[in-house]
Amino acid sequence: GTRSGSPRGQPASAVEIAAIQVTASPIATSALTSPQPMSVLGEEALATARRASLGETLENQAGVRNLSTGAGIGKPVIRGLTSNRVLILADGQRLETQQWGDEHGPNVETADAARVEVIRGPASVLYGSDALGGVINVVQRQLPDASGGPGFVRGRFTAGFASNASEPDGSLSLEGANGGFGWRGTLSGRTSGDQRTPDGRLPNTGSDIWSGSGAIGVRGGWGAFTTQYAYRNERLELFEDPEEEPDFTGFQRVNEHRFRSGLSLPVGGQRLELDAGYERNRRREFEEAGNPEVELGLTSTTLTLDAHLHHAFGERLGGIVGVSGLRT
Repeated sequence: GTRSGSPRGQPASAVEIAAIQVTASPIATSALTSPQPMSVLGEEALATARRASLGETLENQAGVRNLSTGAGIGKPVIRGLTSNRVLILADGQRLETQQWGDEHGPNVETADAARVEVIRGPASVLYGSDALGGVINVVQRQLPDASGGPGFVRGRFTAGFASNASEPDGSLSLEGANGGFGWRGTLSGRTSGDQRTPDGRLPNTGSDIWSGSGAIGVRGGWGAFTTQYAYRNERLELFEDPEEEPDFTGFQRVNEHRFRSGLSLPVGGQRLELDAGYERNRRREFEEAGNPEVELGLTSTTLTLDAHLHHAFGERLGGIVGVSGLRT
């Protein structure tokens, strides 16, 4: 929000600014005027709802459920569709984390996110056929900016504990700015034991998840440039029916590397946006604890490139023209 002054010495009044979303339409608008049904989980609500998996974090949103096979594995289900029918984005960068398997959840961290935007229903026109069920975009906080003021460095720490599986979690973020240059580094982690139910403990449902990210950016009259890197390491135990495999101790390890760079330039009253992304997702499954032999190994590498020109003709007509490329 912001504050507006009042004439003749009257006290200032609070004015609430409507939330701006960036994924449901080519041009940013408010949630009330979006042509598609959507919801935004803001920073405060996200801190309360945050869990180990994205599916569990969002399962209380309207029209969203969670497909889970363990404490750290949870995929969002939007109106009955999931896996390759729901597109997951990290700051607008699509994630190709082999989400077609029932034990393959999206590998994205929400510990330092500013909000999560959920589009319910098909968004294929903007994102392709894999957005048939909907789109989920995990949006990070903007990099700090000290333009017009002194430079600064500040920190942010959060911690939590969930009692069911004895699951502590925490995150530490440091950021700073000097003029138009800003930076941020974040570390987060969580660990959990077996899940408990009224009928007893679910064996082999623990998890260990650690992640880190770094970003730098610069803004000026010429435009803006940002680049960021994120890493995530997961060890997820795989649950099997104890009556069928009572001594099963299988687990999977997932490593996710992700780079993204973006450039925004003013071009004759218009705006040109260039974005390039790289993602490497490595998933290994093991039959039993202590056995180093990989039973199933999957690695995917994805390159993306987007160029968009935001243009306007007068005050009433505007739009975007561009091209997108994807190679996996």
